[in-house]
Amino acid sequence: MSPMHIGLGRDSYDVAAPALHSDTIIAALAALKAQSGNAHGIDELMRQVAVSSAFPYAGDELFLPKPCGRLPVSKQSEEQYRKRLKKVRFVSRTLWQSLVAGDPIDVEEKQLYGQFLLQTPADSFTAPMVHATRQRVQVGAEGDAAEPFTFDWTFFRPGCGLYCLLSCPDELLGEVKSLFALLGEEGIGSDRTVGGGHFEVEFGTVDLKDVAGANATMLLSMCLPSEDDLKNVDLEASRFELVQRGGFMAGSSVDGYRHLRKKSIMMFAPGAVLSGVHTLSGKVADLRPDATDGEVHPVYRGGRPICFPIKTNEQ
Repeated sequence: MSPMHIGLGRDSYDVAAPALHSDTIIAALAALKAQSGNAHGIDELMRQVAVSSAFPYAGDELFLPKPCGRLPVSKQSEEQYRKRLKKVRFVSRTLWQSLVAGDPIDVEEKQLYGQFLLQTPADSFTAPMVHATRQRVQVGAEGDAAEPFTFDWTFFRPGCGLYCLLSCPDELLGEVKSLFALLGEEGIGSDRTVGGGHFEVEFGTVDLKDVAGANATMLLSMCLPSEDDLKNVDLEASRFELVQRGGFMAGSSVDGYRHLRKKSIMMFAPGAVLSGVHTLSGKVADLRPDATDGEVHPVYRGGRPICFPIKTNEQ
């Protein structure tokens, strides 16, 4: 319903984060639960509910993240479009099912549009979202000079937006749906008070077919693995990106805490392809700053992942 800005965890607004990740979504739901005066049960919410990162859709076309590493395309496609294939971040759902089943594909030029790989060639395709910068002015205390700055908004085209996958026990589903609806009203990201990040929420199902002969696990969310998770994964035979997560306590209900910087942790990013077929449990971390002597409320970072078994022919 309105543009969105997801910060990078620093005092800079001219560049936004490239994605809305799962740990941000689940933290926002937990923060709303606490702000509503129902802090009891936040641990249960964080440890039993998992969401994927938010992926774009355009009309009825859903996109999923590209598996980490080289796309399994034909030799001819690789030679013709090598540079353009490197830019792909999202794959049309039907084509994605072929990729994760280990089937090599042929790619035509009109299937490649920036970071999107389409199911079929199209004469024209418009990305679901577009970035635009706006000049803003920060007005300080009386007597201080106003300071201009640039703000990066992500706008969504009509009929387009973001969706995520949800794993939730039946007994918590009603509450989670209510929290998502409230999150749409409150907004997500920066500058919610001026209309940023507001959305309408819909619930439905997405059919993803099982992969026969799966030999690897793909992450569809951020993941903070437990020690047992790491014991079962051969990292040298896996393909993944590690992303640092941290930033300020901007979502705190206490104004005086919002300038405090959380601890930082490293997490697996969506698209990671881990050796073997596993159901990773992940874990929840408390990023509360050390310098507060325990006075500040916990700052949870959810690392429970959404996993999908896939088949890869790469060693």
